[in-house]
Amino acid sequence: MTSAYFIRISVLAATLVLVLLFFISGAVASPVSSPASSPSLAATLRARRAFIAAEKARERRAKIFMRIRALTPPDVTAEAYIVRLLDDDTALAGRRTGKILAPASIT
Repeated sequence: MTSAYFIRISVLAATLVLVLLFFISGAVASPVSSPASSPSLAATLRARRAFIAAEKARERRAKIFMRIRALTPPDVTAEAYIVRLLDDDTALAGRRTGKILAPASIT
């Protein structure tokens, strides 16, 4: 056997292994499986990346909240006040938050 023959057989075997792995992982839909029953490898990777990005965003947000909550509340002489985040109404600071009053300012 020559070395060129051995290289050709090795490349063929490696190609067959890769094709088999793609079919097993679902990256290439086989005629037996329906696309609705098993997600493709690309869809699975996109979902995993989105999950990781959401987890990182939650961790960053939690760190920011910890830093904000560690600060002392401002010395405000108002009868009542509340400082909230606009996107999810999380209260960061406040005094007498249950008291209903007319807004003094919206700026």
